Amino acid sequence: MFQTELNHFLQQFHSPFMDDFMSLVSVMGYNYFLMTVAVSVIIGYDLRKGFALMHLILFTGLISEILKIIIAYPRPVDVDSSLIKIGIENKQGSYGFNKMGAKGFFESLSPEVVSFFRNLSGYGHGIPSGHVAVTTTIWGGFSIFSKKKVFYYLSAFMIVLMAVSRMYLGRHFLADVTAGFALGLFISAGFYYFTYQNGNFEKLLPRKTKVKLSIRTVLEYIYFFILPLATIFVPYAGIPLAASIIAVNFAYIFSARQGIREFSGKILNGALRILLAFGFYYLIKLILNFLFPWNEAIFLFLKSFLPVFSMIILTVKMSGKYRILS
Repeated sequence: MFQTELNHFLQQFHSPFMDDFMSLVSVMGYNYFLMTVAVSVIIGYDLRKGFALMHLILFTGLISEILKIIIAYPRPVDVDSSLIKIGIENKQGSYGFNKMGAKGFFESLSPEVVSFFRNLSGYGHGIPSGHVAVTTTIWGGFSIFSKKKVFYYLSAFMIVLMAVSRMYLGRHFLADVTAGFALGLFISAGFYYFTYQNGNFEKLLPRKTKVKLSIRTVLEYIYFFILPLATIFVPYAGIPLAASIIAVNFAYIFSARQGIREFSGKILNGALRILLAFGFYYLIKLILNFLFPWNEAIFLFLKSFLPVFSMIILTVKMSGKYRILS
């Protein structure tokens, strides 16, 4: 499963259109796209379910990165210079390995290759595929919340499409995308069986909470406000993403203290809420960038935290006042 034959087979269909299409598919596994989807679900569909979805994505992403560090296996395009370098992720030069993928389907990469990349500073390892893992989680979440067959079929299609795109771009072996799917499926299934199916969702994310000091509250706050800081060390993430996640957590806690209202479920109303919310986001972002043009860590944090927190709170508040947004 660490052979590069499948990557070469997929790249036989190489063309400008296919390159752009597969790169676009991979964008759906990037942190900021996933964050945008989660916030859109929070505002456009259901605050609590969107909040849970964001944390499923966060948990999947962090576990994926930890496993990458532990397993520390390279990517196909880096062990086989004959693969076409496609997409913005493949701009680095060749490491000098040519056709050094595994020789047999069930064989591992050569110790020489593995050792080289494990000792390479700053290298982003490949297994499991984070893109496939989070795609499995997010579409698994959609399927759990919607309970509609169309989402089951669409989920399967999107997961396979993401896996194909990652192999086409030379970013992952078959083993990588298989491991990513297994990870995402495991986390989605765990959420369904231990949280959603058994009715624990209402206990875990109640519509209204009271301010009280307890061990559980302390642990929740550590999870909400300390754990997201780990994303600072995740490739393609950093302070802005950590601040955005903390902002969503803070918005949920703030809303739960007052009582989270349920949206009507009307598609038009949800679409209007999303448009209004991102209008707030870009307006506040523009103002903050004008007032604070500096890029020190504290300013990066505030310029990411305040727009996300404000867009959720303001939109939820306005949805309670205007029927067209309810």
